[in-house]
Amino acid sequence: MSEPDQIAEMTAEIERLRKALYYEANRFQRIGTHSPDCWKWGPQHYECAIRHIKEMTEDWSKHD
Repeated sequence: MSEPDQIAEMTAEIERLRKALYYEANRFQRIGTHSPDCWKWGPQHYECAIRHIKEMTEDWSKHD
């Protein structure tokens, strides 16, 4: 692999890691601001809403 290709690959990996770290840092800051129904609180609780939907789907599947 040529040096410019290696640099481009490394730059892309740095950007990927930067985004992942930013995501985790934001997620970490929200720890402690959750409750059983926090999925109702809006976009900052998107992951909570997804988890709630999965739980409801699993519960529904058990009744079939």
